[in-house]
Amino acid sequence: MGTIVVLLAGSAGGMVLGALGYAWVRKRRIRSEVLPADVHHVLELLRRVHRAAAACVVTQTGDPVWSKVEPGPPFQALEDTAESARQALHDSGEHTQQQPSGIVALGDGRLGIAVLFATGDVEERVVRSTLDDLHRMLADFQLARRREIGVLEAATGTPEWLTPDTVEGIGSELVEALRELTARPVALVIRDPTVNQATVVAVSAGADRRLLGLAVDPESVVGRATIGDLTAAGGGDDLFGPTRQSRREREHEGIAFSLRDGTRTVGALVVFCAIDMLSAETSAQVKELVGDAGPLLARAVAVYAERFRVTTDELTGQPNRQGLKDALRDYVGGACSLVSVQIDNFGDLDPPAANAALQHVARVFRNILRDYDVPARVDSNEFALFLPDTPSARARDVAERIRSALSESTLEWAGEKQVITCSFGVASVPESAASTEALSEAASTTLTDAKNRGANQLLLAEPLSS
Repeated sequence: MGTIVVLLAGSAGGMVLGALGYAWVRKRRIRSEVLPADVHHVLELLRRVHRAAAACVVTQTGDPVWSKVEPGPPFQALEDTAESARQALHDSGEHTQQQPSGIVALGDGRLGIAVLFATGDVEERVVRSTLDDLHRMLADFQLARRREIGVLEAATGTPEWLTPDTVEGIGSELVEALRELTARPVALVIRDPTVNQATVVAVSAGADRRLLGLAVDPESVVGRATIGDLTAAGGGDDLFGPTRQSRREREHEGIAFSLRDGTRTVGALVVFCAIDMLSAETSAQVKELVGDAGPLLARAVAVYAERFRVTTDELTGQPNRQGLKDALRDYVGGACSLVSVQIDNFGDLDPPAANAALQHVARVFRNILRDYDVPARVDSNEFALFLPDTPSARARDVAERIRSALSESTLEWAGEKQVITCSFGVASVPESAASTEALSEAASTTLTDAKNRGANQLLLAEPLSS
């Protein structure tokens, strides 16, 4: 998954964002006192992503709606959580409680949402990450309600909703405002500064949602608009690039408007129509909105890029040792596994070939692992794959699929095809490690034993003695 998709669908605390946003914004007939039909699913996503014991949403009338682990938390902890949500609803503020239970809550006068953690003394970064997702949930609910009653601002001056918050918050309303203005579907493309890749990150109603996450060809019309300061039009494969061949015809033509922050281009807005379908007045209004949004989107992307840089390996685009450490520390679920992986005969490769091999192995990980698994590069030629909610037998199957995929694929380098193999050590909680803190050592020791058996070996850690 590209890093801009992680920006929208989450990394660490933000993984839930994409699912939350779509679940809430989809609802077209919402009253302030009525919840979306899939609110249980939304809460379940929120709770699972933040490894929480429970999550609830309250309205001004009616009982709380819950998502809880089984067996459920103590009754008093649930009561405290619901009360925090009610307080947040009434004062439209943030609430945090550390003792006796960790609770994070947020409200906006119409809804209150609260998350209950298994223990008190929740780390500040976890609190902040949770509040970020709660802000986005409430913003998406507000957007859906405003669409229903028809109060999206006209494209004159700087709209109220353009606040320096998040790419998804700004982007979702920006594409809808432009759709209202142009009467055409709209897409937002952002260029990720960490990997220099432009990706579709938001689409309006009426646009093909399969566009979300689409990597844009830099030589396409839209790709060029995300690099330079221009307005360009095109159709067919020229619009987004050859990957567009299977897309629907209604987005066959489009006009791309560059999003700028001073002298720097951060992305583009694409209105799906022929260039002669927009009047000069409408085009001027579009450019005014684009000019307002560019600097705000740039700041939102910059915040993400800095967070991404600290926890990500630059070469592979995957989490680094710190990213893995954060994932292990934040996990409060049950069974989980860690797979230590080392490239065989890595020292025989020259530096450019070694880098290509690392990227090749990382691509295989992405093709096989789930979105919420954490593949991290932890040393020069070593990776660690953290698999949440995965017992030992399942982890071994996943590792075997990766081992086989590497053995059956080739890396083309310097005109030659090479097979890159790896050695694997698999450790799991509770089978071979008592806690996530012990996983790394158990998996590393097992990897060493696997390497001693030769190249392309996979070994499961010995079970804990009873």
